[in-house]
Amino acid sequence: SRAPVLDYVTHLLAHEGEGSLYACLQAEGLATAVSAGAEGLRDFAIAQVRIDLTPLGEERVEVVLCRVFEYLAMLAEEGAGAAAREAWAELAMERALRWRFAERGDAAAEARSWAARMHVY
Repeated sequence: SRAPVLDYVTHLLAHEGEGSLYACLQAEGLATAVSAGAEGLRDFAIAQVRIDLTPLGEERVEVVLCRVFEYLAMLAEEGAGAAAREAWAELAMERALRWRFAERGDAAAEARSWAARMHVY
């Protein structure tokens, strides 16, 4: 099961606005796209960042990796300011809409599913 923090971090990693990892890499001519995702398992999660590199980015992979880890360090130390708050609000609204309009299945199966995920939340 996935924890909300995974959605939040991968959302910020894949964000394309001002101050984003993508904006930095694009400004340096290193990348044409950034996407991110995560797979949450019982005791840990695996995050994936995919970066479509330009020819210059392929030549300077070490710089690209450095920018990724600098961005992660910035998120850990400072958060991402207003952009992070907006991202959190957007994700919260998306989850609320998904919950409100979700097709409901068998009540017993739904209860078992929630019970199994209780330790995550």
